[in-house]
Amino acid sequence: MVSKMRIALAIVVLGLFPALAPATPVFEPAECPFELPEETTGVTCGYLTVPENRARPEIRTLRLAVAILESYSESPKPDPFVFLSGGPGGAAVQGVPVRANSAFWNRYREERDLVFFDQRGTGFSDPAFCRELDVTLTTPTFDGLTPSEQRREELAAIEACRATVLEEGIDFAHYNSATSAQDLADLRVALGIDEWNLLGVSYGTRLALVALREAPEGIRSVVIDSVYPPNASESRLHENFDGSLQLVFDRCAADSSCAAEFPNLEADFYAMLDALEAEPVELTMADTRRFPDGRIVVDGTLMAIGVFQGLYDGDFVELLPLLVREVGAGNKDVLQALANGLVRDPHEVRQGLRFAVQCFEGVGRTTREALEIDRAAFPKLHLWNEARDDLSLCDAWHPLRAGAEFALPVQSDVPALLIAGDYDPITPPSDARLALASLPNGTLVVVPGGGHAPSPSRECTRKLIREFLNAPDQKLDTSCTATFPSPTFITQVNMTPAGSRLLEQLGGDRLPTSVLVAAISVGLMVSAIVAWPSAWAWARIRGRAVVHASAPRRARWLAALVGLVSLAYLGALVSIVFGTLSDNAYILAFGLPAGSEWIAVIPWLVLAGALASSACAAIAWRSGWWGFTARLHYTLVALAGLVFFGWLLSIGLL
Repeated sequence: MVSKMRIALAIVVLGLFPALAPATPVFEPAECPFELPEETTGVTCGYLTVPENRARPEIRTLRLAVAILESYSESPKPDPFVFLSGGPGGAAVQGVPVRANSAFWNRYREERDLVFFDQRGTGFSDPAFCRELDVTLTTPTFDGLTPSEQRREELAAIEACRATVLEEGIDFAHYNSATSAQDLADLRVALGIDEWNLLGVSYGTRLALVALREAPEGIRSVVIDSVYPPNASESRLHENFDGSLQLVFDRCAADSSCAAEFPNLEADFYAMLDALEAEPVELTMADTRRFPDGRIVVDGTLMAIGVFQGLYDGDFVELLPLLVREVGAGNKDVLQALANGLVRDPHEVRQGLRFAVQCFEGVGRTTREALEIDRAAFPKLHLWNEARDDLSLCDAWHPLRAGAEFALPVQSDVPALLIAGDYDPITPPSDARLALASLPNGTLVVVPGGGHAPSPSRECTRKLIREFLNAPDQKLDTSCTATFPSPTFITQVNMTPAGSRLLEQLGGDRLPTSVLVAAISVGLMVSAIVAWPSAWAWARIRGRAVVHASAPRRARWLAALVGLVSLAYLGALVSIVFGTLSDNAYILAFGLPAGSEWIAVIPWLVLAGALASSACAAIAWRSGWWGFTARLHYTLVALAGLVFFGWLLSIGLL
């Protein structure tokens, strides 16, 4: 009787106060908000609807974008792999078209579904959080502003966005790792999944760890790459950056070839920063999406920021000593190429969400005194991180700060694989060890020569992730880590801007006119290789005598040879460039790989042949060689060789 009365009472209460009723999470399939390559199959998209505030779900709901890459297996394992993006503020769903055909992701898709979702306030999910803020907080460092000028711009943007956000009724209190962890738990329930595995990268590792603490149900295992635990210090930015730089300097000194080429690397590095601060370099940039003003001013501050960003990638580190020398020598082509390579699309990270989370959990929990102590301990890095004052921005954004309990270590028995790159300047291996201390079933792998998020770049880590997913409760055999190659430095490059300029011209939405003209020129030369021998062979087949004086015949063979050499040269160049892309793309910012110097000789042979062919064309018109159409064709072929040479000259190959 008592039980029935309690049930009846509960029904009455929930009827009077529906906000107290437990809401069942709902996932609604929908058309994907992106275009997929035609050959791509097995992609499901939709939206998860969640309350902004779970205590008052009637006030506002949010639609969170979801994309699922279905397993290739006819009987996939029941525990999907869920990706948690970095930032905070990084989008996940918009990258699905690339990941759908990625060798890294396909390895895991062979056995499991892959789930991607945009956390609240990111990507295609609600709310938008002032898209213009993404640009305003990213690009002022490109304009050569003083720190005070930059702060004024950023504060004005933050305050304007805050007014808009509050007018829309958005509550900052519900945009943090804990609320995203609850969203993640709701998504699992809405998809009808009993257990799944989390893969977090960068900030995504913090979200995974907070999920273990706030909503651990259904989490079978976690893989966290570049670990950012809640108990990591937020006032060690300079210490971490300096540690990564010192590792580079020490390894170069211990490497005989690097030490011989760059005997004073550390001193030269800081001299480079000071020289750029004294005399900044202004560059014109073609991509106005990433560089809205069409230019960039490289001073010491921006150079330090660029190197910090570059340390995220072990491939970049291999060329850091060479970068110091070339920038010190005034090589603007290298700066231009690296700016194009390192600067990301500002809309990849939603800055409003990033600050909402970081001000609550990170920067906002530290003090100006602690940051000043960190900065003062590393005076050589005074140019770095001076421009932006995140504490002031946080004070302007919202006053909410996490309590001391947030920074407690995450305690969990869930099996965990932790991965760190030893060059990583933002989430160093020490942070991974900090997290590991309270994860008794955790295994840590440190990648020598790895930067930020190094797991996709090593066969060993890719293999370990797969083996871990298949048996997270068993001891992981990490013996393959002994095969990690020792970090090296590239000390010799065939210096030329041609590779980066070629990629820049080929990488846009539309091919530049110069590339189209060069392509037409090559087509004309190829026509000589095909048409003339074909005409000669056709005449012989038909039994007609082909009689030409030796001079006209040799002139045609000369032009055909020029076309053949040009075509072979272009093929060799493209092969070298794309081969370098797969090896270490940063080499192209400096030139072509060492040993490719021979390729610079061939264009001069093309020029010599084209000039000789042009002279023959003039003789042909004067002497009446061949018919009118044949003379015209020959002349165009000869001029095509000159145009092709001019294009090679324009992209810096000579």
